[in-house]
Amino acid sequence: MSGGKVAEAWRSLNARQQLYLSAIYDADHAERDIRERSARWEKTPPADEWRMLLYDLKLPKDIVGYSTIQAALRRKNGHDSGAGSTLAVLERRGLVLVEHDEVFVALVGMVPRIRVRLTTAGRAAVRAGQGVTAPFSAGLPSRQGFDRGQRDRLATARRKFSSRTCSDRPGHVGERSVRPSASHEGAFGRPRI
Repeated sequence: MSGGKVAEAWRSLNARQQLYLSAIYDADHAERDIRERSARWEKTPPADEWRMLLYDLKLPKDIVGYSTIQAALRRKNGHDSGAGSTLAVLERRGLVLVEHDEVFVALVGMVPRIRVRLTTAGRAAVRAGQGVTAPFSAGLPSRQGFDRGQRDRLATARRKFSSRTCSDRPGHVGERSVRPSASHEGAFGRPRI
C-alpha cells in the first residue's frame, strides 16, 4: 500500500476499530523479545507462530485471566461483547488475520481459542495513524550502529582500499604471511598427498 492508501485505511476506521488495531499492534510490538533471541542465534519459533497473538480463550476470566490484548483494551474501556464483530471488520479490510481453533488446557480439555495476527497493511495503517515511521526511514541507526551517511563514507573508503594492490596497503606483509606453511597444512584440515 502506498502512503496515501495506508493513511486512508486508518482514517476509514471508527474509533473502536482504531483502538483494537492499536492494541494488536502494541502486543505485536512487544514480541521483540523473540526477535532479540533470534539475533543472539537462540532457537525461536517461526514468525508465523509467534506473530499469531492470543486474543481469547473461551474460559471464565476469573480462571484464565485476560490476554495481553484484552487487558490493554480493558484499560482503555474498549473491551466488551462486541469484540467479535470488530475483529471481523478488521479482517475483512485485510488489516488482521483472525484464527479460530482449539487448544488443550489441563483439567478442562479442548477449549476454543481466538488468535490474531497483524498484516503488513495493518501494521502500516497503525504507523500512519500514530505518526510512527519505520526505524530506518526515521533516521535511526541501523543494526550496525551507523547512520546512512556513515555507511556511505565507509563503503567509499572500502572501495578505495580494495582497489589498491597488496603491496600498496599499509601494514600488509604480503601474501606469504596469510598462507599456512607446509608443516601446518595438516592442522588446517587439508589432506596430505
